[in-house]
Amino acid sequence: RRDAAREALQLVALGATIAEFQAALQEGEAAGLTEEELSVARTALAEEERGMAAREALRDAVRSRCMEQLRAALEQGADAGLQGYELFDAERVLAEEERKVFVKAQLKDAILKKVRPYAEQVHMLRDAIEEACDIGLDIMDIERAKWHLEFEERQLEARQVLERAMKAQRMEDLTVAIKEAQEAGMEFDELAEAREMLAESYKPAARERLKDAIAAGNVEQLKEAIAYGEAMGISDIGLKAARTALVDEIRREEARKRIFQLVGDGSQPFSLPAHPGVEPAEGGYTIAELRTAVAF
Repeated sequence: RRDAAREALQLVALGATIAEFQAALQEGEAAGLTEEELSVARTALAEEERGMAAREALRDAVRSRCMEQLRAALEQGADAGLQGYELFDAERVLAEEERKVFVKAQLKDAILKKVRPYAEQVHMLRDAIEEACDIGLDIMDIERAKWHLEFEERQLEARQVLERAMKAQRMEDLTVAIKEAQEAGMEFDELAEAREMLAESYKPAARERLKDAIAAGNVEQLKEAIAYGEAMGISDIGLKAARTALVDEIRREEARKRIFQLVGDGSQPFSLPAHPGVEPAEGGYTIAELRTAVAF
């Protein structure tokens, strides 16, 4: 029986399942083999159990794709003496997950980092999105990046259109370009130069409009011309004459209204308080009499 037990232990030592190891050890103990004879099998059994546990840990880690779990399982597998091919899947999955972390950070950086010129910003973001798609990054991260890319592409196009319009000094195109740039989300200070160019282009017409309004002596026309001049950036000095004319015309209008209220349209006699040196006739003063009184 001892010989059979020894032979069984030798066979399982060459390679066997844990159950076979355990069965052989039990038979050896029952046959009365010495501890020295059993120790080799016990060591082999312990190593096999460590290997089994390490393989299970690797399978669980691969399923979970958790980087911490994968690293721990790979370390456990190495300590258990597993072969390289047994570690391959876990190493591959860990490399993929580490790449995802790197690409996700790269994608975030491409979204937040503003570089000049703007074409580089768009190019950087496109490359990051392409790589994120290739490695299977989370769809929400990719869609968020695509939204930012659309935003950046629209701004880039708006800047290019604005630059061309400014270079050509076509004011109609510049007006459209400024509007598109605003809708694309460009900052106010980025449009300052274009706005100034547009305003300067309208100043000659604004000055001419002010001159016409002063010559016309019309209150509403003066108000509109002044408001337009202010909007076009005409200085206070440039608006001074029109503002003075407006004040004068408003005073004249008020005077006309008071005279009209006093004398009507001149077709009927009217009463007037006594004027020094002029005695009112019966029935009141006529326009002619009023002129005489004013002249007096």
